[in-house]
Amino acid sequence: MGNISADSTALWFRTFRKVPAPRVRLVCFAHAGAAASVFRLWHNDLPEDVEVVGVQCPGRQDRLVEEPIEQMDVLLDAISTTIQPLLTVPVAFLGHSLGASVAHELAARLEERYDHRITRLFVSARPAPHRLPHDETYLLNDDDLVKELRRFGNAEADLADDPEMREMVLPAIRADHALVANYGPQSTIRTITAPIDALVGTEDQDVSAEDMGYWSEVTTSDFTCRAFPGDHFYLLHDQTEMLRHVAERLS
Repeated sequence: MGNISADSTALWFRTFRKVPAPRVRLVCFAHAGAAASVFRLWHNDLPEDVEVVGVQCPGRQDRLVEEPIEQMDVLLDAISTTIQPLLTVPVAFLGHSLGASVAHELAARLEERYDHRITRLFVSARPAPHRLPHDETYLLNDDDLVKELRRFGNAEADLADDPEMREMVLPAIRADHALVANYGPQSTIRTITAPIDALVGTEDQDVSAEDMGYWSEVTTSDFTCRAFPGDHFYLLHDQTEMLRHVAERLS
């Protein structure tokens, strides 16, 4: 593999607090339609030697003019290449909702193609790959799509009330749900060797602790499941308790 430019890595990853010699780098993957900025304050609730990095996909914020990606393999090709310079220290992944699927698939790809094993995978509010429901959300018209986002408690639903903002945020959300539809459910489980910690909100109406328990079949290592107060987006409303748990698991 050729050299990866710093510019290409910076395009895909946002580091919100540079750590000179991180003990671990926590790479975070957001929910459908969201940007890396949802993780911008997480370093405040994590040890100083943990560096938080958010994945910035095309079609949002400073990458708004780029076409969103609708195929998992295309997304993995890009991220698995540009992440290489970040793998010089131990790396853990944390993915929320759709981001959990991306984080798992990337961890599996790094093992299979690059012989690189992450230290731990945190999956939040997302059924295991072989238990995913069929998702046709991307086929909804704009008004119905916003209603579905609001049902989930998605913060982007409020932005979509403004006509100009709607044109900016809905394409990425729709593309992410198309990615979900094109991706799953998976007939073959791609297991990883990293331990998996499942996280879920106690009031989540779409994903239960039982659903999260099937992630135990995705790892050949240890598995835990922990519930936190809140709905599907519990970790965006009050992430302190959840990040305390993450810090303990990374210690």
